[in-house]
Amino acid sequence: MSNLYLGNKTAKIDSVFQLLGVRENDMSYSLAWGLAQCPKFLKRFLIAINQRNTELSEVEIHLQKSGDKKEGITDIELRSPRFRIIIEAKRGWNRPSMSQLDKYAKRLINSGVREKRLIVLSEYGKNNSGNWLKKDIKGVPMQSISWRETVGCAKQALSGSSHAQKRLIKELIVYINKIMTKQKFDSNEDYVVSIHERE
Repeated sequence: MSNLYLGNKTAKIDSVFQLLGVRENDMSYSLAWGLAQCPKFLKRFLIAINQRNTELSEVEIHLQKSGDKKEGITDIELRSPRFRIIIEAKRGWNRPSMSQLDKYAKRLINSGVREKRLIVLSEYGKNNSGNWLKKDIKGVPMQSISWRETVGCAKQALSGSSHAQKRLIKELIVYINKIMTKQKFDSNEDYVVSIHERE
């Protein structure tokens, strides 16, 4: 198999999703395509964001859905007759502004469904989102999920998926792994290791 390169870049193309690009919208589109094409992946992702017992055939996935001027444009929306979930995707350690999340919360409140959730997808996961992410905004539950946790969902979905779905999931895993930040670059934390010598 020949190696593929794009433009003057020296990095080899290892996934079809890399051809789309590596910006936040490109990442959102790639994830949404994977969720739409691979039911096991969608199921695992929904479980990871605490949305269980879902009839997958009823789930619609919307990209770049716009509301009125006060509601903004969402990255990804997962909709069913029972729930509405807005996913705000960020690359790296970027955080959405509270005013942006506030707009989405208003949108969810006006959605007319009982179950609503606002998800922030970034390098921050369930255990390291710190104090910046509130538990809810205007009564709408909020939570974070990391790209690493999303890759974990994709890996779990390989078992039981069709050959075509497995191939797509593997391409998506390669793509996300190439984009994920390996460390938090804006951190000023220093780590000290104490070494005791035995006398």
